[in-house]
Amino acid sequence: MAIVLQRPNDARARPSSLLKRDDDYEQVFNPKYPIPLYLNCAAIMKRVDEVVRSEEFGLDRKDQTNLRFYVAMDVAATAVGKPTPTPQEIANLTPSSLADDEIRSTQARVLKLYKDLGATDQVAKGIDLLRQVKAELQTRLRGAATTA
Repeated sequence: MAIVLQRPNDARARPSSLLKRDDDYEQVFNPKYPIPLYLNCAAIMKRVDEVVRSEEFGLDRKDQTNLRFYVAMDVAATAVGKPTPTPQEIANLTPSSLADDEIRSTQARVLKLYKDLGATDQVAKGIDLLRQVKAELQTRLRGAATTA
């Protein structure tokens, strides 16, 4: 939900009821998606969690939970080099090759936006943080594409 569908706010807001709606379930478990996609999403989340939970940022448990899905979405898009990567592009990633420094810098960017909006559960579950993370992602990746 957070990485492929780019709905980290929904992944955060409704983790236990997220897939109860047939429509959401069919979007997440689309039979057209390559199977490696799911393994890669889990591996990306694991890598992100290692950074988010590190002592380096000193985040409390609530903030770790609120940020992890946004960081994972951004990290995957950045690794592909597109603001909205396809399921196949995510399936083709090698999560073990994601640089810790890139995950840390993504964490710092998302953390700043989160704090600027008030750093609450409602911020993480709402649409404003998502809009800002996506806007920053588009600007950054568009800029990287024009300099390449």
